[in-house]
Amino acid sequence: MILPLMLVLIIGVMELGIAFYKNSALAHATRKAIRRAALNRSTRTEITDTVINNAVGIPVSSSEVTITTAAADSSFPGNPPSVTIAASHTHQFLVLPLIGVNTFTLSSTQSSTVLVYPGKENVTF
Repeated sequence: MILPLMLVLIIGVMELGIAFYKNSALAHATRKAIRRAALNRSTRTEITDTVINNAVGIPVSSSEVTITTAAADSSFPGNPPSVTIAASHTHQFLVLPLIGVNTFTLSSTQSSTVLVYPGKENVTF
């Protein structure tokens, strides 16, 4: 009587651990991509590929990655442009649907200023 309940509990804890791992991997991938974007030397496709390639164990598609840029504010001299990268992934649970939890959306968002230097005063991606 107690064995089925214990198995569901143990497998549920394992599934939550996998979801936590995926969330950490997604955050790592967006951090790597924001570092690349901050140098202002890559294309939008290269930055998206950085997220996809560094999300180890997560099948992230390019449609799940969003890159947003903001131009420098001309009213505030020295204010560099900025970039924000957001990525998401929907995790499908195996056992937790027994209690009504089917999917969970994992997301990570990173923001940074973009390096500007002579010849590269604007964001080029």
